[in-house]
Amino acid sequence: MEKVELQNNRGISLRKLNLIMFILAVMISVVLLFAMNSTNRLYQKTHKITQNLLDWRKNAYELQLASDYLTEQIRCFAVTGDKQYLDNYFEEADVTKRREKALADLKSKHEDSDAVRELSDAMGESEHLMKREYYAARLTVEGYGYDINDYPEVIKLIQLSEEDQKLSEGDMKYAAASYLFDDEYLKSKKRINEDMQDCLEKLEIEVDKKQDTVSKQLEKQVLIEHVLTFVLIGIMLGIVILTSVLVFKPLRRCVELIRKENEIPLKGAYEVRFLAKNYNLMYYTTKENENKLNYEANHDKLTGLFNRRGYEFFLSNVDMETSSLLVLDLDKFKKINDVHGHDVRSGQ
Repeated sequence: MEKVELQNNRGISLRKLNLIMFILAVMISVVLLFAMNSTNRLYQKTHKITQNLLDWRKNAYELQLASDYLTEQIRCFAVTGDKQYLDNYFEEADVTKRREKALADLKSKHEDSDAVRELSDAMGESEHLMKREYYAARLTVEGYGYDINDYPEVIKLIQLSEEDQKLSEGDMKYAAASYLFDDEYLKSKKRINEDMQDCLEKLEIEVDKKQDTVSKQLEKQVLIEHVLTFVLIGIMLGIVILTSVLVFKPLRRCVELIRKENEIPLKGAYEVRFLAKNYNLMYYTTKENENKLNYEANHDKLTGLFNRRGYEFFLSNVDMETSSLLVLDLDKFKKINDVHGHDVRSGQ
């Protein structure tokens, strides 16, 4: 309790106050920088997830588009016998490879996803279905009487069944189209598309969950950033207010009192109080010396009575109409003064 009262009497030290405020400001600034860095990382993560979501949708579109394109081209070849359709088919299957590229891109960005693994299995079934399409292509080539040497190696290696080898060219064309339009093909195609769609939907749910989690983290991080910013602003305002209350206001009051040659109250920070205390000490010392000089100038040092100058000052300030003057004549005063007077006492 005594320490608190002593501190109140001494005032708050500006040096300690500034040091405390500076340390707090530095600490909050460092924490704020870390928070901003974390926010930036979360933002980058959110941006990456969003970009992955866009890429996923693009890859999903490419998968579906490429699969439908292959089916369309092989069917057109089986129906029309136009070799260009088969060339388009193999251009997509062996060169462009949109399905393989889309799946590889999904694996690279979602390698830990079960949905991507299931999608890869679904693509394996699609490749199995391609063997049926190759067989239909070989039947079409034989049905139209084309030279097999003009076609890709994978078609050349296809061996027709004994039953199909006995078919006429017209029947081979019909059989080729049947392989690509019958219930078995349609069911396989439908099953593969449904499996792919299910996998893609699962993947979308996974990406949405990641995006939602990161969004919540980002929202919380931004809130922390705002709180730290407000705290830092509060510290800055606190410094301004305390400086005004403890320094500027007391100093302005001191200037007014000094101009009026008055005593300064001990208020404000420790440094301001220290200056005020020393000024008051000099003020009282000066006043005391001034009073002492005035006293000595108007009084006799030996007797303490007014001297000539003092009496003149006294008479000049006395109302003679309401005052009286008493004159005393002391016998042998000069002799007494010579024996016991000022000169004698000074010599002693």
